[in-house]
Amino acid sequence: MSAFNARRALDFATSISRPRLCGTAEERAVAGEVRRALEGAGWTIEEESFEFRPAADSMLRVSLFLTHLGLAAIGVGLWKDVRLAWSGLAYLTVLVIALPWLIRRTFDATIRACEASDAPRKGWIRSSNLVARSDGPAAGPLFVFMAHYDSKSQSLSLSGRIALFRWARTAAFGFLGCALARLFDAAVPLEVIAVAGGVVLFLSLPLYMLRTHNKSPGAMDNASGVGAVVEMARIWKSLAASKRSRAVFLAVSGEEFGMTGSQAWVRRHIDALRQEKRLRVLNFDGVGYAGAVWVVPARGPESGGVSMSDALVAAGKGVGVQVGSFPPSIGLMTDHASFTRARLACATLLTHSWLAKRLHTAADSAETLRVEGFEKVGKVALRAVEDLSR
Repeated sequence: MSAFNARRALDFATSISRPRLCGTAEERAVAGEVRRALEGAGWTIEEESFEFRPAADSMLRVSLFLTHLGLAAIGVGLWKDVRLAWSGLAYLTVLVIALPWLIRRTFDATIRACEASDAPRKGWIRSSNLVARSDGPAAGPLFVFMAHYDSKSQSLSLSGRIALFRWARTAAFGFLGCALARLFDAAVPLEVIAVAGGVVLFLSLPLYMLRTHNKSPGAMDNASGVGAVVEMARIWKSLAASKRSRAVFLAVSGEEFGMTGSQAWVRRHIDALRQEKRLRVLNFDGVGYAGAVWVVPARGPESGGVSMSDALVAAGKGVGVQVGSFPPSIGLMTDHASFTRARLACATLLTHSWLAKRLHTAADSAETLRVEGFEKVGKVALRAVEDLSR
């Protein structure tokens, strides 16, 4: 088995670690560097254009406002009129059911595949996915190795945003539990309910302030993942698995705007992907820390009866790397979701350490990347590919 060159992967990740918000000149320049690296590895590149209307920040604020509206109705109703409180509960129940559908439909309406020659729509952002394909036996598995090459900065780091989501959600459940107990005549003081509501509001207010900027070098998120995909492309033809399998090396953009690039790619190829009997999709997103290695498990029907996420965990044991299962959570979304939403299994491989607090900030620089992280991820990925290609 040809060794995954961790130093080479790190060096390429370092070379593209600079602010590159989707739709900017910096992003287009980095796309060119990724293309040249893949071409230098002997691949022919297809460039698939897409465009989208930025909606993620607005949808977050609208979702928060609609949720707070229901919580406020419950709180005011408990003080003034119990009928208003019951109406607030009914409203929140409908919202919990309808909001995911509404968000999905909104994003669906703001993403479209297009040709590079199409005239850009006013207010829309144009970008492209870079695709390299290998030949192989049609009956063999199809591997898709993927990473996003765009970056963004926000007023909160990724880890801070996830923490606020989780704490606010916990506080909201506490508020609702106290409110329900009060409605069913339990002796829960109104002051306790008011404090719980205040905690929800306190934890949620920073989320209203979130704005997307172009200040993060995006070394970990996700120049590191691109470095891993480019390295997989460089060594693929020397792997024994390449004789038994086909592969797609996919560099997408727009992940930081609601995974728009991966969604556009899945839509374009959904029919062909669903016909694959042994589809194996591996997303690299943040693989350059020297800390723990994690898998965000696939959520969807596994292809060929074998789980990519389980294979990665088992592969870690085979090469002496502990791989943990990291469940998807509110505030943490990666490109694998574009596949699982289309009922295609996909697992995300990542590394984690205390440095994750720098994600989506100007401090996410190449100095945080370590060759040890690339070495561990490379070993795990190659072992899983070898096992799954048999």
